[in-house]
Amino acid sequence: AFQRGLDGQRVDRLQSGDPVLIETSDGERIPVEITVERITADGDDYLMGVFREVSDQLARERALEQTTSRLETLLDALPVPVGVFDTNGAVEQWNQAAEEVFGYTAAEIVGQRYPLFTDDGELDLLLDRVTDGETLQNYRTTLRARDGSRVPVAINVRPIYEGGSISGVVGTTVDLSERHQREQQLDLLHRMARHNFRNELSVIRGWSMALRD
Repeated sequence: AFQRGLDGQRVDRLQSGDPVLIETSDGERIPVEITVERITADGDDYLMGVFREVSDQLARERALEQTTSRLETLLDALPVPVGVFDTNGAVEQWNQAAEEVFGYTAAEIVGQRYPLFTDDGELDLLLDRVTDGETLQNYRTTLRARDGSRVPVAINVRPIYEGGSISGVVGTTVDLSERHQREQQLDLLHRMARHNFRNELSVIRGWSMALRD
């Protein structure tokens, strides 16, 4: 730990990742951060270690880890695809619903730039809008799944703020495939109805003219 401190590293963890602990005379174990300096006195070299208690900091880190774990659990429980991205469009989190709809597993896509837009420039355009503070609601587009199929979707995207600045974006996606199919079926039924109605009107008009004559 002292050697790492001399190399300018922050020393509050062991190589294993566990906190650095000191033990007081009454047996209490306290997490600390060590600052190390080399000093010279009367021609001799010494190492000076300053130990700062970090119990509060450690408690905050544990609380953050618990909160992050709960958020990840909540993210996976959501029934719609959700992704969290950095400001360059690299995927940071990817939930279970997104895996099921688009075919990419979290292991495959996290750390990669979002690959689903059929037009590469569309991602940059949307990122520019959201990182300027805009929130996108029900933005309709078509995404490309891992198997190459096209998925009509409505996207909702908003910026993530940390410390007063935008650190990333979070997006939810609604799969419109079934709705799109229903709309196509309804459109076909409407066209058939209009066609049949026009035919019936033509017959009625013809009989009306015959009756009049």
